Amino acid sequence: MKTSTLICSMVALIATSFAAQAQQTVSLTSSAQLRTDPAFSENSFFPDYPVSPSGNSVTVNGYNVGDLEIIFGGIGNSAASAAISSSNNSVVVKNSTVSSTGDAFIFGGFAEHNLYAARSNNNSVTVDNSNVSGGGFADNEIYGGYAHSGWDGTSASNNSVVITDCNIGGTDIFGGYAHPCTTAVASDNDVVVKDSRVSYVYGGNSEFRATNNTVTLEGAVDVKYDIHGGFSTTGSDAFTGNTLIVRPSSSGISVGGIYHFEKYSFTLPTTVPSSGALVTTTTATLNDISSTGSVVTDIFLGTNIDITVGSRVVLIKASSLVDGTYTAYNDVTPVTIVSDDGYRKATWDIYLNAAGDELYAVLMNIVGTRDLELIYDFGTRTEGYKPIPSKGFEMTYKGSATVALGANSPFEITGYDNDSVYVHPRTDLPVGTYRDTIIITSPIDPVRKIIVLFEVVERNDDVVIARRLIIIAAPNLTTEPAPGLYYVRSGEPFTFTIIPMNGLALDKSLRITTGNELLDTHDGVRYKWNDDGSVAVTLAEVRSPITIDLSAITAITASDAIALTAVWSPAAGTIAISATTPTAARIYNAAGALVATTTVNGTATVRLASGFYVVSLGGKQYKIVVR
Repeated sequence: MKTSTLICSMVALIATSFAAQAQQTVSLTSSAQLRTDPAFSENSFFPDYPVSPSGNSVTVNGYNVGDLEIIFGGIGNSAASAAISSSNNSVVVKNSTVSSTGDAFIFGGFAEHNLYAARSNNNSVTVDNSNVSGGGFADNEIYGGYAHSGWDGTSASNNSVVITDCNIGGTDIFGGYAHPCTTAVASDNDVVVKDSRVSYVYGGNSEFRATNNTVTLEGAVDVKYDIHGGFSTTGSDAFTGNTLIVRPSSSGISVGGIYHFEKYSFTLPTTVPSSGALVTTTTATLNDISSTGSVVTDIFLGTNIDITVGSRVVLIKASSLVDGTYTAYNDVTPVTIVSDDGYRKATWDIYLNAAGDELYAVLMNIVGTRDLELIYDFGTRTEGYKPIPSKGFEMTYKGSATVALGANSPFEITGYDNDSVYVHPRTDLPVGTYRDTIIITSPIDPVRKIIVLFEVVERNDDVVIARRLIIIAAPNLTTEPAPGLYYVRSGEPFTFTIIPMNGLALDKSLRITTGNELLDTHDGVRYKWNDDGSVAVTLAEVRSPITIDLSAITAITASDAIALTAVWSPAAGTIAISATTPTAARIYNAAGALVATTTVNGTATVRLASGFYVVSLGGKQYKIVVR
């Protein structure tokens, strides 16, 4: 590990305003003017900079910045007579080169003070498809948050650094950095390295405590030297809660050394590396300085559909795998963990190789945990799509399946909704009849092939979106149109009638639901009671797929209907009130004034002007709107 002595003559792009509360966004282009600042060192004062910069951002996109040495998102002034902070600042470097004959630095937030605490929290740096290079191979550094002070309260926390598609092998990455205060804290920081090459990676680096930091390595990653979940110069806690998340490509991930992680999480690539391991390293420590053991919390199957029960997967292969008194994982007593990625649940036994050079897992079981509903989302004939035949719009497939369309498929996958996958004919198809095979693959069941026929007919010039609507029936009820699957043009109304069967009646307080949501008048739903006891329900606008669930509606006898039905408005200017025994009813207007009283024995009708009323009946109050 190396520390930074930032002494250089620099050209710096500084995104701090000259008033503490101001915010600005600086975009660097080929015509931008760079600022030249005086000599810079760790203990310098910056009297012209805000005391506590917040909310500033720098964006460098598509620009080779030449001899630009330092980029600051926000830089805090150490001339204040109180603690300073640099927070909620950001730097984004895309498609660019940050280079220097000396050292090159990027700071999301920078705070420094020689008399009071310095805090650099909630800052971020994103580097995408770019290069950061300096005069030496390992002399370039990127900090999410940097705090430098010898006083209590110094911290660099909740910062993030994301590196994607970069070859910056001579660059060290710090989520948070807090020094030299003996109580300085660098915690809850995140570093993500995806498809890139870097030098060192530190989730948190501090003089005292560096905990609860997360480092994620995703895709094809090469860390030339070491990764640390936390690093403490004084040897304090740099282990607790630090997590390493590994999501490798099928070629695996290469790391110089792995240190100070309490928790490990792995996701299998599409194809498990045929040789080697998910992570190959020189040294890996699976414990802290007190020999408290690390744990593997998850091994997700990810997109891998080839792995089978009994497979052995090497998670970490190290020339030297240090475990201290770490005896949780060994060949004698395996540790079993269960990971559920939302589709498949995998059970693993975890082992530490007897020779101490491999941490590996054996797959014990795979269980499908969800039903996958594949929906062919055909539009209406007027939209231009006509299924052949008119059945088979939906199917349910047990297990965690993946959906693949045939080569040059006339279908396209149009969306995912919880356990459903929607496919739809492509919009660029000419008139004609089409056939396709949709392949559903599951790691626990055989491959299923579904042949689908449909016809493209003449379409309107206007683009029309159709919404899928399903009516689910209930006992003793029928509907017009009948329960089933329908398509409604987006934004248009849909009306259906609920009809009780077998001489039964409906409770006039009924409401229908769509899934877990209650459809009511404020949703644009209207209920119209007919003389024959049926009720017409109108959805004013259908703008998304909807399932109408009638299962909660109970058809009751006519006499029970009177007992259960209390207050409704059967026609304009009237309120109907029913009760099976003589009951006093009082009606109040919106202002709370009593406007009518009556005794109800059976059904009574009261004529009132249009408006809002409250009916007090049998100790209950009923709100009603009279048209």
